[in-house]
Amino acid sequence: MKKVFKDFFTFEKRGQKGLVLLAILLMIQLIILWALNFYHPIKNAFPHLILVDPHLLDSLENQGKHQYSESKSNEAFNDDVVTFHSYKKEAQRFIFDPNKLNATQWQALGLTKKQSDVILKYISKGGSFKKAADVFKIWAVKKETWQQLIPYIQIEEKVPQKSLSLNNDTSFITQERKAKEKAQRLEAIKQSLTFEFNTCSKWNLKQLGLLDSLVIEKVFKYKIALGGFINLAQLYELEGIDTNNFSKLKSHLTLDLMSVKTININNCSVSQLNKHPYLSYNVATALVNYRNAHGKYTQITDLKKCMAMNENLLKKITPYLRLSDE
Repeated sequence: MKKVFKDFFTFEKRGQKGLVLLAILLMIQLIILWALNFYHPIKNAFPHLILVDPHLLDSLENQGKHQYSESKSNEAFNDDVVTFHSYKKEAQRFIFDPNKLNATQWQALGLTKKQSDVILKYISKGGSFKKAADVFKIWAVKKETWQQLIPYIQIEEKVPQKSLSLNNDTSFITQERKAKEKAQRLEAIKQSLTFEFNTCSKWNLKQLGLLDSLVIEKVFKYKIALGGFINLAQLYELEGIDTNNFSKLKSHLTLDLMSVKTININNCSVSQLNKHPYLSYNVATALVNYRNAHGKYTQITDLKKCMAMNENLLKKITPYLRLSDE
């Protein structure tokens, strides 16, 4: 055993030299690794990348995300501002004397350049507007446009030459009296305004001064969703309409039932029915499924055969349905 052990661990001279050389190489390698602990090339080249608190990195990253989000928010806000200004440039409303406006001011009211040129040509040839209704002489502008502008027309009355001798106090009293008279005339015009509700514009309702802008927006969205009003009492279905403003509003509105849009119950889809405010998705689905199973409806009252339809709902939805496109 001893002999075997000795033969195994005994080296020739050549093997002994190789073993010594290997030991020297290992020592040199260990010395190099030990020296590298005192030299940091990355730290010397990029000192800001070393010894950074990981919490600080997270904080900086979150801050970057916040700044990016904020920049996106600012861009969205700027887009809204551009849209808002674009809307404001469409048409302005202000008190004006049609005898004194220039082309730019007429166009600011919403008229085209061609229309403003016609008006200025009329005035340059000696024409004038002595009362608000005289603007209807200008056929180049639609009657509906003039109806929107008339409440803002205030034609300056020519002051007799002798009035120039009045003292300042008398002139002030006269001007105040005239201002009150003009305000009264403007109010009288507002009281006499009447619009067909299903076809009128948002501006028409704003002219009445009875509803704020937010309520008017709700009214028009609801009118589009319904397809038109069949009864002014439907306004009570909207938040923001109470008995007080409804009683004032109804005296200025009329209804043309021929302008109400209807849905063909025999070829419509579930999504088309579901868009109507009176019909839920479940009811719309049930009506279409019943039609597919039993054939087309021959009369509107056949809708009661569908279990999802009740008497009250049928009464409300009937004016908005038709059986064919003929």
